[in-house]
Amino acid sequence: MNTEIAINLIYNITTLLTMAFIYSLFQNKNRIDNRYYKVLLGVFIGAAGILIMMTALRFEDGIIFDARSILISVSGMFFGAVPTIIAAFIMIVFRIILGGAGTVMGILVILTTSFIGILWHRYRFHGILKHNKYAVEFYLFGLIIHIDMIVCMFVLPWDMVMKTIQNLFIPVIVLYPIGTYLLCRLFLNQFERNNLFRQLSESEEKYRQIAENTSDLIWTVDMNLNLTYVSPSSERLFGVKHSSYLKTTLEERFPPEEVTKLKSVLIEELEKDWDPASDKGRSRIIEAKHYRGDGSIAWVSMNVSTIRDEDGNIVALNGITRDITELKKVELEKAKQTALIVSLIDAIPDLIFFKDTEGVYLGCNSAFSEFVGKPKEDIIGKNDYELFPADTADIFRYHDNIMLKNRKKRRNEEWGRYPDGREVLLDTLKTPYLDADGSLIGILGISRDISERKRKEDEISYIAYHDYLTGLYNRRFYEEELRRLDVSENLPLTMIMGDVNGLKLINDSFGHLVGDELLKKVAEIIKASCRADDIIARFGGDEFVILLPETGAAEADKIIERIHELSAKEKINGIEISISFGHETKVNPSENIADIIKNAENSMYRDKLFESASMRSKTIDLIMNTLYEKNNREMMHSKRVSKLCEEMALHMHLGRTAVEQIKLAGLVHDIGKIGIEEIILNSPNKLSGDEWHEMKKHSEIGYRILSSAAEFTEIAEYVLQHQEKWDGSGYPKGLKGREIAFEARLIAIADAYDAMTGVRTYGRVFTREEALEELVKCSGTHFDPDMAAIFVDFISKQIKDND
Repeated sequence: MNTEIAINLIYNITTLLTMAFIYSLFQNKNRIDNRYYKVLLGVFIGAAGILIMMTALRFEDGIIFDARSILISVSGMFFGAVPTIIAAFIMIVFRIILGGAGTVMGILVILTTSFIGILWHRYRFHGILKHNKYAVEFYLFGLIIHIDMIVCMFVLPWDMVMKTIQNLFIPVIVLYPIGTYLLCRLFLNQFERNNLFRQLSESEEKYRQIAENTSDLIWTVDMNLNLTYVSPSSERLFGVKHSSYLKTTLEERFPPEEVTKLKSVLIEELEKDWDPASDKGRSRIIEAKHYRGDGSIAWVSMNVSTIRDEDGNIVALNGITRDITELKKVELEKAKQTALIVSLIDAIPDLIFFKDTEGVYLGCNSAFSEFVGKPKEDIIGKNDYELFPADTADIFRYHDNIMLKNRKKRRNEEWGRYPDGREVLLDTLKTPYLDADGSLIGILGISRDISERKRKEDEISYIAYHDYLTGLYNRRFYEEELRRLDVSENLPLTMIMGDVNGLKLINDSFGHLVGDELLKKVAEIIKASCRADDIIARFGGDEFVILLPETGAAEADKIIERIHELSAKEKINGIEISISFGHETKVNPSENIADIIKNAENSMYRDKLFESASMRSKTIDLIMNTLYEKNNREMMHSKRVSKLCEEMALHMHLGRTAVEQIKLAGLVHDIGKIGIEEIILNSPNKLSGDEWHEMKKHSEIGYRILSSAAEFTEIAEYVLQHQEKWDGSGYPKGLKGREIAFEARLIAIADAYDAMTGVRTYGRVFTREEALEELVKCSGTHFDPDMAAIFVDFISKQIKDND
């Protein structure tokens, strides 16, 4: 290889690289991507090609060699088709102008190398940039380009081909690929530099756009807390222009208490920084009040971090300020709502609590706090075993675990004890406590004291199956037990039916309180006479029933005998206790229990026929004696009326039975006064309207008392009517004339005569003559006129005879 040729080629390549370097100083990727700039770039490359061809190695007349193949091929690879085609066109025109034997070869080299460069740009260039494998690629590219140049030499005149190849082959194959590689590296470095500048510019633009368009305020301050930078958001955030806000002091931006707080935070952070273990990249969020441009207050949240020098020392602070005024309003409203909810929950008397899945309490209301006997803060964070006795905690936790396992609401009753020792039955509802994702995070519970409700339920249950007066089982319980016991295992099954004799008579005579006392005493006697497992029930008003499973008739007789023995020892208000009994025993499963009941009742009624009459007679005697004890005047009055009735009956020549009937009727005509209050009977004053209304009931009461005994049925009618009047103005039925029984009319006259002539609680006592005159006066209105005339004549004769 000729040294002069090599030096000239190297000089030509160096000129090319120098021009490329100068160009690269002004190269800009953004402009490269611009269409018009690509045209200018093509012109620039074409001009560079002309300059290179002007300093080319002149090998023979009209044959020149230069680095235009490097320039045009590398331009095609890096800049693509548009600049390369324009540059190639310019260089071809210039080469034609130069002329000579090598013109065709020169044009062909320009065309083929520019085409290879454009192809490389399309199919390989971006892969080279992406994978960063360019050394071999660039050299191989240069080698291919200049092999193409060697091939193009064959279009020279044939006598010059071998001479040209022989002199230029080595420089072209060795030096030109190296020149190509160097130019590629120069352009690649520029491309990478441009990409870096572009990325940096884009990043700066992006963050500038963020800073200028974000609603938050971005700022930096020095160590005296003076602003050194602030984003334009100040006007949007606080109504203060960016330029004005940048000049404000800390005291102009924040209220005094917030200034103090911010300075203390700075001091605190600086003190932390002395600790080698402290996080140097830490940030801190501060909430503070901030002045707006109009003087109003805004709440802001500042995310503050440090700016450090190369030695790691804090030299400034930067941060982002966000307006949280609306958030604070929401928080305040939420706090109010929370306080309201807490107040409402605390006002609920039920025990309310919630705890996590491990049983640790997370919160409760005041009622639960009172139940535990500790303030809320001493409950939160503790479990049941730290708050309650172990046995109570075991029960609470047992029910918790069942609910947690099933993940369903669960209700249970459990006993608890207040600190004062008061035990309560709690109706507790526990339900799963879920987070927003539906995951189980604990238990919500509410417990209600149902002690009083339970007591009332027990009372209701007791009342449902017990007689309220005697405390024995009631008919409902008896019927259910009868169905339960009516099985073969309980045979023989005996039923005893009992009926209290004379209860109605006692109620009518002495009042229901005495009757109730009688029933309670009978219940006591029956209970005392039966075994503990026997079923005793009050079947009706005066009826009792005893169910005796696995008991025969003989044992039933013994029980009845014990009841009679105890009854004989007891009295109520001087009244003997009399009970009629009957019993029947089921011994065969095929027997119908309804027939057993009917037979027991029939047996009882047969016994009642013997017991009841005797009991009623004794009771009526007792009633009369009781009445006389209440009012001795009534005893004397009754006996006198009885005597007058007997004398009149004999005077009127009535039969012996009629005389006895009317005599007895006169004796008991006021028996109903047993039901009148003693204060009314013995009143020294004229009776008031209400008292007189009460007194008028005595004839009806007397009727009820006497009609309860069969032997007194007729007499009962006379007693009922003895206050009726001939003209119908009497009571209780308003009968008149002969509608009134003969005996009642006679009793009425005798009763009136004795009332006027006997001792009275009020009013004057009439003489016998005055009384007779009064009877005559009321004859035909109050009294039967015929009977009154007979009575007056009879008494008048007695008076005359006595005189």
